Amino acid sequence: MKEQQRKIMLAFLKEFSTRPLKKKKEIMLQEKLIASSIFKKARIIGGYFPTTMECDLSLVFEEIFKEGKILACPVAKNKKMTYYQVQENDQKVRSSFGILEPKAEAKRLVLKEDIDLLIVPGLIFNKEHFRIGFGGGYYDRFLADFKNETVSLVFKEQLQDFSPEKFDLPVKKIYVV
Repeated sequence: MKEQQRKIMLAFLKEFSTRPLKKKKEIMLQEKLIASSIFKKARIIGGYFPTTMECDLSLVFEEIFKEGKILACPVAKNKKMTYYQVQENDQKVRSSFGILEPKAEAKRLVLKEDIDLLIVPGLIFNKEHFRIGFGGGYYDRFLADFKNETVSLVFKEQLQDFSPEKFDLPVKKIYVV
């Protein structure tokens, strides 16, 4: 069932990424996050470089740099994610998964416990904030012992009913448009 939902949502997001409405929703979602108290309190924010199907984070990143906060983005390797500090003009490289990651020479390790706010991607979310991701389990493993704030930016079409599996973990807050 999860695999079927994932396939349907991937097709929807691929098609949705070509629509002007997506850009409007992305701006609204990012503005909600930037205006939130959890964003304002956070000093180190874990983000990711979104694909064209995912919610853009460029306004969030601009605000992080403007406010002198620290942005950390993941590198996935050997079934594990490690976060590294990213500067505004750092180079990115495309991983074997086809996603952008911080380039090797730019890497400055950020410890998991130092990340105040983690922005978590996902394909599908339920009303209890559980998520279905892209299938690699990287975020589920990372979140297993992550104690700080977690948030996801979600298009309303991504809200669906599903029963989480025992290893699934919810994000603490979702913003939906």
